[in-house]
Amino acid sequence: MIAASLVTKLQSKQYAAIVATIINMPKTLGMIAVAEGVESKDIKHQLLQMGCIYEQGYLWSKPVCDEDFIALVIKGTSSTIP
Repeated sequence: MIAASLVTKLQSKQYAAIVATIINMPKTLGMIAVAEGVESKDIKHQLLQMGCIYEQGYLWSKPVCDEDFIALVIKGTSSTIP
């Protein structure tokens, strides 16, 4: 997991280097990294460029309870349930 507190600071070269390192560490172990707190398409694109293809955050949905999550999956959308 890449903490949202790092993801939100990707504009900084230092934080971008830290995030890139975190993305690559699990790859060497045959694992994946998931970025938290993705709230914009720009951040999503930057993470994709770094090789992080798994993200979560408000770009897709606000936090939802179990039942609402299941309904979203069944519906096949990333929109939040009102």
